[in-house]
Amino acid sequence: MIMPFSTTNMKYLNGVYGADKYNNGSANTWQVLTNTPAAVSDSNINIGDMDILLNNLASNTTVTIDEIKVSEYDQSNNFIKDVFFDDFSSDYSYQILEEGTGVISGAQIQNSTNGGYSGGNAKIIQGPTGPNVNPGVDDAVMSRDWNTRYFKIDPNNKYQITIRVKIQNPGPDTTVKPMIGYYHGDGFASLNKSYLESYVQPYIDYSNQKNVPIFIGEYGVTSWCFKELTSMSDGTLYTNLGNLGGEQYIDDMLSIISDNKLNSSYWAYSSPYGVGSFELYSGDYNGNKLYKNEYLENAFMNYFSKF
Repeated sequence: MIMPFSTTNMKYLNGVYGADKYNNGSANTWQVLTNTPAAVSDSNINIGDMDILLNNLASNTTVTIDEIKVSEYDQSNNFIKDVFFDDFSSDYSYQILEEGTGVISGAQIQNSTNGGYSGGNAKIIQGPTGPNVNPGVDDAVMSRDWNTRYFKIDPNNKYQITIRVKIQNPGPDTTVKPMIGYYHGDGFASLNKSYLESYVQPYIDYSNQKNVPIFIGEYGVTSWCFKELTSMSDGTLYTNLGNLGGEQYIDDMLSIISDNKLNSSYWAYSSPYGVGSFELYSGDYNGNKLYKNEYLENAFMNYFSKF
């Protein structure tokens, strides 16, 4: 799994829109929107993401999207691989923003467990967009999950975006257009210990240069990275689903802190109203019982036993 090394330093360079847009003459039927594989034609581009632009949705318009895919081809249009695919079988989070503004759109996006193209899952968008809300501004659907949103781009290759779309009650000017956003970033990092070290290293360097102590505060991951919240009616709060990433994260962070003799604190020790948050001890939503993250406890006991 990879992601841009620093999204703060990413620079938007270009965008390729799908050659197709939704045909309103075929309302309430699935259409495939795609573009001819297009060359990147900019050697600085190394990152891509997927957006879907919406315009002129009325208040009673419903857009259903499914099977979003970005495919990579060589210069002779030979298929190489799919660099992005989402059929919504996993519940990745998406949002709708007014393009170029960062403002949340008037339209709403929600999960659907029935009515997808090839399976039950899809995303449904409802509500007004574009000139009905902000004249001249498209709304853009994009993933909020950073680890799935971006993909590597080879500037020597071509890319094609494909989505399946169905619209109920489209207006005469309703449009849906897929888009690949092209960016330049300062490189990629795998989501592993080296990635964590890369963020801590500048502070370690500063500490060594200035001969001053460093305090690393408020590092942590949500308790759902260890176990999943399932039920409280029978007194059971968590069900252990195995390693969901939290175990590796805390082991790696404690190793980095220990190896570099850093001062630190984990966020947080306890919260009586913080189910699903970051704490070692968390309570239910009524502030009643306290539940302990046993893996966190064992990790810290092992860490402190070294001193």
